[in-house]
Amino acid sequence: MKLSPLSLLLALGAAAPAAAQTLYSINGPAATITEQTGPGLGPCGYPAGPGIGAFPTVVAYPCPTVPAFAAPPALPGDVAVDRVANLIWATNGFIVTAYTPAGGAVNSFPLAPALPPGFLPVTGMGHDAVAGVLWLSSAIGACAILPPPAPGCGPLPIVVVPPFPLPAATAPHTDIDWDPSTGSLFVASAIPGMVANVLPGGAPGPFGIFPAGAPCALGPLTGLAVDHAAPAGTATLYVSDGALVARTMFPGVPAPPTFYSPAPCFPVVFPPSSGLAFSAHGIAYGPATPPGVLALSGIGQSVSPNPAFAVLTTGAPIASTVLVYYSATFTCPPIPFGANLINIGIAPPPTFLGAGPGGAPVTIPAPLPPFLPIPGGVYLQSVAVTGGGAILMSNGMEISFARP
Repeated sequence: MKLSPLSLLLALGAAAPAAAQTLYSINGPAATITEQTGPGLGPCGYPAGPGIGAFPTVVAYPCPTVPAFAAPPALPGDVAVDRVANLIWATNGFIVTAYTPAGGAVNSFPLAPALPPGFLPVTGMGHDAVAGVLWLSSAIGACAILPPPAPGCGPLPIVVVPPFPLPAATAPHTDIDWDPSTGSLFVASAIPGMVANVLPGGAPGPFGIFPAGAPCALGPLTGLAVDHAAPAGTATLYVSDGALVARTMFPGVPAPPTFYSPAPCFPVVFPPSSGLAFSAHGIAYGPATPPGVLALSGIGQSVSPNPAFAVLTTGAPIASTVLVYYSATFTCPPIPFGANLINIGIAPPPTFLGAGPGGAPVTIPAPLPPFLPIPGGVYLQSVAVTGGGAILMSNGMEISFARP
């Protein structure tokens, strides 16, 4: 197998101190999906954020997409992320729609004809990208469906795991997510701060029932997301009560801080929110020099493997050359280089990833092989050099390696 230069950072990635990731949530009354990071902390205020972007769920499409719905304490509504196809799934409890990160609908279908009477409305949703199925929770239990092929709008989903009961001790349940590292499901409870772990079919999972959200004093949970960039088998989760998010781990303690989530508690950017979902999108940090010109971002999600992952540089002037470098570390504060600022570590020297001509967006392929270390990550920065010798530098971008 031919590996990208990023794969050569296997050993360095295992020692990288941070994980880049974002969270999606949905505001039902506003019919809006929001992507955010934890607020920047520390002397440099890394990462950038907390708000990254948002888009409406009601969009032009051949059939209905997710409409507005009631805010918590109403139970229905959630989001889920397909980290392989880079899609965001959303539901109001009765309709499911898949969106691109830019907000375009690509699939939509109703749930009612496919699910047995009494199961609806759906209160939670999680995605298993390897199997291609959506896990659904409701007030009476959980099941899994295979969505119809895009564009939907007629064919029904296929129920691949029939409905099964969830623990009565944590009912009613408000969200669900799949953990590929343990082959189990985590479900959030409307009981403040309580989480249950079950196997497909409803048998108790390896973590049982435990409190989550300390020390954030969360109310009834409205959202839950497995941290797929955390060490396997640690039950590292994000949980939310619609106003605050906590990053927690079994048996109910704060998870260690990361580059993305330096604080154990942080606010939802557009409350009240329903649902929570993890993505492995890269996150920006540090300044571009000169400000607002050269910008670096990711294409796709940094799951291992992802042969289609790439990085995108925009804003480079005509007759310039764009060069992209990466490092196992970042700088805080940025290191001056003439009139510019270096955002990635320089000891050991950064590794060259690729180059392209300016004057248009520059895409550099960075395919990610299987079996990259999780947790692990790298930091990237673009440099544009003009024909006259002027230098421009982009923001920094951190990516983490995550499970699909």
